[in-house]
Amino acid sequence: MSYTRKKKKVLIYSVTGFISRNIMESLTNSYEFDVYGIYLNSKPLVNLRIKMI
Repeated sequence: MSYTRKKKKVLIYSVTGFISRNIMESLTNSYEFDVYGIYLNSKPLVNLRIKMI
């Protein structure tokens, strides 16, 4: 019997900030996570692996 791993969902608040942007880039390099980001005043980042909210 084969088991498939579910992706973990990660929500990053204020994804355009310095620290959160670096965390987001690190998590999107791994295919284990579905990354969601919330942006506040800045324009949303252009990254195909992150879903902006």
